[in-house]
Amino acid sequence: MEFKPIGNLGRNIKTYRKRKGLTQAECANAASVGQSMWASWENNTRVPSIKMLFFMAQLLDCSMEQLCE
Repeated sequence: MEFKPIGNLGRNIKTYRKRKGLTQAECANAASVGQSMWASWENNTRVPSIKMLFFMAQLLDCSMEQLCE
């Protein structure tokens, strides 16, 4: 089964992270995950949980819907 990312999720995570002036390492630390995990979300090789999407939206000052557009 092939993985299909949700819309532009990875690109949107990266865009909102950069708008906040945060590095992947800073976001990963705030989320209590490794930097490689955060990078995998931005690269659409893994999908974060709903709970993590909620956390990301709060951290990046956007909505979950904006992340998943």
